[in-house]
Amino acid sequence: MAIERILLVLGNSVSLPPPEAVGAPVIPYPALLRERLKPAGWRVEERSSSGATVAEIERTARNTLPRLQPAAVVIQLGIVDCAPRPLRPWERRLLERLQPRRLRDRIVAFLHEHRAPVIRRRGLIQKTDITAFREHFRRLLDDCLPATSAVAILPIFPATGAILARNPRLAAEIDKYNDAMSMDPRAVTLDSVEVFGAVSIEDLSITPESVHLNQRGHDFIARAAERWLFATMSRTGTE
Repeated sequence: MAIERILLVLGNSVSLPPPEAVGAPVIPYPALLRERLKPAGWRVEERSSSGATVAEIERTARNTLPRLQPAAVVIQLGIVDCAPRPLRPWERRLLERLQPRRLRDRIVAFLHEHRAPVIRRRGLIQKTDITAFREHFRRLLDDCLPATSAVAILPIFPATGAILARNPRLAAEIDKYNDAMSMDPRAVTLDSVEVFGAVSIEDLSITPESVHLNQRGHDFIARAAERWLFATMSRTGTE
């Protein structure tokens, strides 16, 4: 009887069913991989959490890898870390506690409506700056590589035009954080063209205002991850 091998997926909400989905539910790429890889003797384990930063995913990996000992790992992260925001962390915490609620809702509505000029005026505010991101990402790979020799990094996918209109610095930050991940030679970093080909991100997003993907987008990711996995296993003679 063949030994079952484990593929571990670590991610944030981009790896989960999109909350904005209406009508038929979207089957996310980890679930698609689970069905695709089962006949080949693979078990897909997923540890994704909505809003997870690189630091939180690093902690998840450290707690999960020794127990699972996966043969391969797919990591999806970064958009939570790099997206410019109108408020600093302490300001967001203060706003969450603000009373009365009617005042808080008015402030939130104002920030949403005027997000782009507020971000331009206040400068770059992110959950994880690029220096901290590089360090957490390095430690994440440090944790992964004793457990497996095959790690694939999904890129931070491009943002739609609607998102860029209200978050004007996001495109440059996505490029910067993708570069930070691709410079580490210990993992294979896929790029958006490898994953989606020439298909526009507008055709793959669940809504124009969302970073979450529709069913077509998740289908593309599952196929790209499957191609990477079998190519890697073939090269290492472990297929």
